[in-house]
Amino acid sequence: LYARMWLHLGTALVLLLAILVIVTLVARSISRPLRHLSGVADTVRRTGDHTLRAQWNSSDEIGRLVAAFNEMLQQLDHERETQQELAASARAADAQRSLVQSTPIALVVTSIPGHEVLHANPPAEAWLAGRRLDPWKVGLEPAVRTRFFQQLSDRGEVNEFEVRWLAGAEPAWAVLSARRLSYQGQDALLTAFAPINHLKLMERRLELWAKVFEASSEGILIVDAQQRILSANQAFTRHSGYELQDVIGEKPALLLGGDEGAALPEALWHTVALRGTWQGELTLRRRNGSQYPAWVMVSTVRQGGGWVQQATRHGGGEISHYIFTSIDISDRKRSEQRIRFLAEHDVLTELPNRSLCTERLRMAVQQAQRSGQKVAVLFIDLDRFKDINDSLGHHIGDGLLRS
Repeated sequence: LYARMWLHLGTALVLLLAILVIVTLVARSISRPLRHLSGVADTVRRTGDHTLRAQWNSSDEIGRLVAAFNEMLQQLDHERETQQELAASARAADAQRSLVQSTPIALVVTSIPGHEVLHANPPAEAWLAGRRLDPWKVGLEPAVRTRFFQQLSDRGEVNEFEVRWLAGAEPAWAVLSARRLSYQGQDALLTAFAPINHLKLMERRLELWAKVFEASSEGILIVDAQQRILSANQAFTRHSGYELQDVIGEKPALLLGGDEGAALPEALWHTVALRGTWQGELTLRRRNGSQYPAWVMVSTVRQGGGWVQQATRHGGGEISHYIFTSIDISDRKRSEQRIRFLAEHDVLTELPNRSLCTERLRMAVQQAQRSGQKVAVLFIDLDRFKDINDSLGHHIGDGLLRS
């Protein structure tokens, strides 16, 4: 009985031990993937890295659990990427808006193809004047608008497109630069407005100055700081006979004539440098060698100052250019000589008149007194001169006087 009992008890213990071993093995086979799954979940929780995946090769319930867990991580990772993209898009939109808003240059964002104003920074409001629907229709003339959008269609961008903008409070000149971009997920056109009213004003002034320069009846030379001729107008060519290419790079002394011409330029430059201006009469030489009197005015152009410094203004920086203006005074000199001759001579005989005769007699007497010599005066009278005029005519009397 005892032997049989121990046999049954031993058998039961062996069976119990076998069951415990089996249970332990099964528990370990179940706990190992669960621990791995738990470790992956804990790592994802700590690091936020949803790209991690649990590994299990069986297709049993645990395998399906691991697959479901991995699919959940994939969905979370996709949702995280979507949220990041949305956040990045929102940040980019905010950055775009902030950039456009804070830029001091007038920027306008319009939709394509509706041309609705999506955004405009404060400097651009003056160009739009409150308009939000298709500002291009009012801002540009039809032909200009066609060229603008044709260039945009061909190149995808527009660079330095000069226009006269009409949509503001008053027409104004501007240079437009445009780029296509995606603005808050919408196809749009970013356009920068650069005002150039002052440049157009300066351009008109330069054109006017150029016309005045060429149309002036006075010969004008532009000379650099090294005293080399840079430019000349048409009047200078007419007066001197020199073409522009003949004098460029030469010194103005090339044009001086007369005996004192070699020493005069140094005095001229010294006076101009000291006072900023000089004027006086000079004898100039034409290309054919003939000479003519001219009234020459020289003014300085200083760096940082106005075009022509007046005689009372010596500041304004270093001299950058000289402006030579010459007026041919040959006619005036001839007129002056003729007037002086008529004032001192008889018109008919061209002999010295009473005033000049008296002056010459006075000088002759003074010279005679100094030298101890004598002066003789011969007086000639024409008798019955009136009878000649009355009987033969005044032209015969004039001829007699000239004889």
